[in-house]
Amino acid sequence: MKAKDIRPPAHARRTVSAPLDDLTESLRKYGQLQPIVIRKTGEVIIGERRRRALGRDGEAKVIVMDLDPTDALQLRLSEEFSKTDMTAVERAEALAER
Repeated sequence: MKAKDIRPPAHARRTVSAPLDDLTESLRKYGQLQPIVIRKTGEVIIGERRRRALGRDGEAKVIVMDLDPTDALQLRLSEEFSKTDMTAVERAEALAER
């Protein structure tokens, strides 16, 4: 699937994001090792940075999941909370959205 056909998440959690240079270089060198998880609507659940690093013309490996908005949010939060560099404010904002 073309990366340009994948939509960013409706609610972006992370306000501070590391530059994509290293990820873009890794994708060029090794290819996409982890798929981007999307809803049937094309909205990213997990893998927004990978989508952006692939660029508009990049070919993305995806897993399409038939999830309602609540289940998609729960999966996204589970992924986000596993990251150690998420700030306390970002965690609180993510929980407040629920």
